[in-house]
Amino acid sequence: MIKVALTLADSPVSFTMCNVCEWKAWEREGERLPLGSVLTLVSAR
Repeated sequence: MIKVALTLADSPVSFTMCNVCEWKAWEREGERLPLGSVLTLVSAR
């Protein structure tokens, strides 16, 4: 299991990935984020 925590658009976000089953998820404040939402946060300045 790999977990990366970072800040996007002044908001804490984490990405978690399992190397065994290839499960992946983005989360913010305990809720899953769709990839489109993460890309919007990345592009926000």
